[in-house]
Amino acid sequence: MKSFSSIFITLSSVLVFAVWIGFNMATGEQEELLISGSEIRNSGKDINILVTSGCPYCKKLENFLDNNDIKYNRLDIEKDSKALALYMRLGGGGVPIVQIGDSVIKGYSPNAILKALKKNNS
Repeated sequence: MKSFSSIFITLSSVLVFAVWIGFNMATGEQEELLISGSEIRNSGKDINILVTSGCPYCKKLENFLDNNDIKYNRLDIEKDSKALALYMRLGGGGVPIVQIGDSVIKGYSPNAILKALKKNNS
């Protein structure tokens, strides 16, 4: 039978790991990804980002795209009825939504954005 202290240490380790995972997901550590200009080329015509003005993840998305010199069309669904119609066509469900060619990425996910850009450029 395991002693109380070994069970406590195991549970504490699991809790620390869960908190670490949750913190990393919440802070979006992936935003540090930077790419070279030659790796991704785009004209901005094929990239739409659907955002709202008060969304913190939308701001993180715009900062990520700007820092990597990725051109995009910013569509505010609160101010533009055509943007709202596109948002609804793509299934809604929160912002940001990134549309790159045929790819749709819901939420802030730099890795998914880079993958879709590479796919769209090949």
